Amino acid sequence: MARMKPKVGKVQLVQELSAHTTLPKEQCSFMYEVFLDIVKKHLMNEETVGLVGIGQFYFSVRQTARSNMTGGIIPKHKQLKFKVSEGLSRFIRMKTREY
Repeated sequence: MARMKPKVGKVQLVQELSAHTTLPKEQCSFMYEVFLDIVKKHLMNEETVGLVGIGQFYFSVRQTARSNMTGGIIPKHKQLKFKVSEGLSRFIRMKTREY
C-alpha cells in the first residue's frame, strides 16, 4: 500500500508565514483566522471568492436528482465548488510529470 504524504495544516502554514516575515507566530495565527473568517463571510453571502494565483470558490446550482443509494429525491440546491487557477494548475502539471 502506498504511503500517504502528510497534510499541511494550519500550524505548519503559520510557522512558515512567521519564518518568511518578521511577524511572531501568534500574529500570523491571528491573521490566518481573520482571513478565513472574511472568506467564510463572503461565501455565506453566496459571493464568488477569488484568490489570485490559487483559484476561486463559487456556487453552482444542482438540479433535482434521484439518490443512487436510497432512491429518494434530492431537491434542487446550491453547491460550493472550487476551481483551481490556470497558472497553479499548469505549475503543478509541469512539476509532477513523471518523464
